[in-house]
Amino acid sequence: MSFFSKVFGGKKESAAPSTAEAIQKLRETEDMLIKKQDFLETKIENEMMIAKKNASKNKRAEQQDVAREISDAISNPVAFGQDADEDELEKELEELQQEQLDEELLGIPQHDTTTDELPAVPTSVPAVPSKTRT
Repeated sequence: MSFFSKVFGGKKESAAPSTAEAIQKLRETEDMLIKKQDFLETKIENEMMIAKKNASKNKRAEQQDVAREISDAISNPVAFGQDADEDELEKELEELQQEQLDEELLGIPQHDTTTDELPAVPTSVPAVPSKTRT
């Protein structure tokens, strides 16, 4: 030891632990680490169970929100049917009824879909060959 360490009471070198003491200390450390590992594993399992419960609750709440939105949309049609005015619909209905009445009274169909007035389709080949342009 140096002079200063003797005067000021420096660190004394500790003796190396015996083999038995070192083994005992290692066993204690191993036991402590095993307990810590078990504690952390149970804590992780508990947190995972809580997370799964919360996830299922969140999914259920989200489904309930969607169902509530759908039922609100069905029961309170805010945007549905507001574009069509009642007066416009009544006017259109009257026009359609008038057209139907005119057709019945006058016998004039509004849309001519008969094919009786069309010429017949030729079934034979023409006798004179057509001239070809050169």
